[in-house]
Order: sequence, then C-alpha cells, then structure tokens
Amino acid sequence: MCFNLLVRVAWILVILLGLATPSFSQDTAETPLDKHPYLLRISRSTPHLDTCVLLKRDGNYHLERDHDEATEVSEGELAADELSKLQRWLDNEQLKKITNDQIVTPLVIISVESLQIDVFRGDHLQELLFPSIESQSPFHESLAPLLEWFDELHKFPHRAIPEDSGKNNCLTPGKIELRTRPALSARAGQPTSPADGVAQANTDVQGPQAPASPSYLMRLEYTRFEQREAQRTCAVVYADGRYHLEKSSQQMNEPVKAHIYEASLQATELQGLQKLLDDPLLKELKHGNVPDNSLFAATDITHVWIPRDMEVQEMEFASDLRVQAAIGGHYIVNDKNTRLVRPLQKWVNTELRADKVNLIKGAVANACAPK
Repeated sequence: MCFNLLVRVAWILVILLGLATPSFSQDTAETPLDKHPYLLRISRSTPHLDTCVLLKRDGNYHLERDHDEATEVSEGELAADELSKLQRWLDNEQLKKITNDQIVTPLVIISVESLQIDVFRGDHLQELLFPSIESQSPFHESLAPLLEWFDELHKFPHRAIPEDSGKNNCLTPGKIELRTRPALSARAGQPTSPADGVAQANTDVQGPQAPASPSYLMRLEYTRFEQREAQRTCAVVYADGRYHLEKSSQQMNEPVKAHIYEASLQATELQGLQKLLDDPLLKELKHGNVPDNSLFAATDITHVWIPRDMEVQEMEFASDLRVQAAIGGHYIVNDKNTRLVRPLQKWVNTELRADKVNLIKGAVANACAPK
C-alpha cells in the first residue's frame, strides 16, 4: 500500500503542477511568427521550486524563481556568444523533431517534475510538455545542455526586479496573437483558433484550424498496481466502430512497455457497448468516488469519459480507496459505485481484440486520447 500511495502522490502532484502552467495571452495584434521578438520560454515546476524564463531573440530575458516562501524576479541580457551557443542547442535536429505525441507519460512516476519548453521557430511554435523526469529520458541528449543552461541562468549578471511589479509567470508582456504567414496557413488571411489538448498548456500561437475530432462513444483507462509494477489498459471507441487499444506496463525505475492495437467493430458489437453506456444508473452518476484535490492510495484506478449530448460525463473510480485525512491517519471512501464501471472494463477486455493482426508496430502510446 505504501508503494501505491507513493505513486498516487506523485501522480497528483504532477497533474497539479502540469495544469498550473500559465498560458500565453492573446489579442488582435497580428505578428508573423518569423518576426516575433521572442525565442524561447521554459517553465519547470517541482515540489519546492517553480522556475520560468522568457527570452527574446536579442538576448534579453525575464527570469522567475519561486521558492516555498520567496520569489526572485530578475532580468538580464545574454552575451552574443552565449546567445549563439543557445541557438545551436535549439537547432539540434533531435530537439526540432520532438512532438508531444512522442513524449510518453510513465505509469510510475518517482521524480516529480513538470517541464514545459516553448520554442518560437520560423513558422510555428514548438510546444513540449514533459510530465516527469522519466518522460525526458529518451531525449536527454538534446535536452541536457538546454536544461543545464536554464539551471545556471540565475547566476548570470542580472538586475533584481521587485516581486510585486515584476512577477508575471514569464508571459509575453501585453497581449499578442500570432498567425502563420499566408503561404503557410490553411486558410490564408482568415483568423485561426488554437488547438485544444488534454493536460497541455495553451499557447499564444494560433495555427491552422484543426478538423473536428471524430465522435467517440467511450474512452476508458484502467490502471492496476501490483507490487513494484503498474499495468494499464486504455481504449477509445468511435461511433463508426473503429477503436484504439493500448496495453502498457512499467516496473519501478524501468521504461514503459506498450503494445498498441487498432481495428474496427461490427455493428452488433457496438450495440453491446451502447447498451452498457445506456445503463440508467451509470448515466445518473455525476462523478466517481475519488475526492478532488486529495492524496490517496488504491489498488486500481478507472477513469471513464462518455460523451452525452453537449457534454462529456467524466468519472474516476478507485478500489480499496484510502484517502489521507486532514489530521493524521487515513479514512476509507465508499467505493460501491465501482460496480457500475466493471461491465465496461469487462467489455474492453473481451470485445477489443489485442492480437498480432491488429498490433500497430512502431506506434507511440498516447493514453488513448481521441483523435
């Protein structure tokens, strides 16, 4: 149970830190990306220190270090050789090719850290969100020099700024809306909207309008903790019968192993799922049994998303759930409603085929996010 609690504490902290990342502001001023004055923004959150920097192309930067009880705000200017060295790191081919789809969120998180890197490139904003140190490991070669520079930046010559007038979470001053150049835009000359994402911070760069996401019937994620291993099965099933299934596992201090399957269901198979989703008791639930903003331990966790009319019914359930009380000890939360999601779990395990025929080689796990 101690391991389970460790995992859950880490997960909750990562989620809170990740969602706390501020978004860039927007307005009607139109600036082509290749003319934008900013080069880089980095934001990192750990349990005892939040740090961010906003760097202009001319070398001027704004830096904030928020400790447990104090905030340091400073500004400075990089020397020409330092700026040139930084630009070479940003031009690293591995770094330029990284996308959020390639960043794998571990099932077991030991080192709690949320890192966001935004690089203002010639025709787009490269936004990368790493939910833990473990998720950075595959890209260590390209990230290491950049993060080492970030760690040392507060030691560079700088000007101290009063916190009450200088702290802005390293956001771009004023309100800025960016658009790609007409030759690169999907609809030249027309305003575009920022893409939405799960557990990702919004940006101030607006790219071409993304097509509407296909309608899905259900998304389910089930994670179980056994000794030093976490196992996760997730699935998203679309209204046209297509499905995406992931089966992942991770030993403590080991990388995630994932197998991804995709295929289509027959109409009769979809009808079976729809019957389960239409259970009146399930439809009446407003949430699961996991209290908001709490630290807890559990043997398994199930998260379900079900689109209904104009909103998505979202529920999180845990078995053998123990919530940490405000003053010492733990108290057990009633988990009787978990029985309402067990049929959905069983349906995923029995109806979605996970065989060699449907295995997608080389695919990267994305926690079954709808596309």
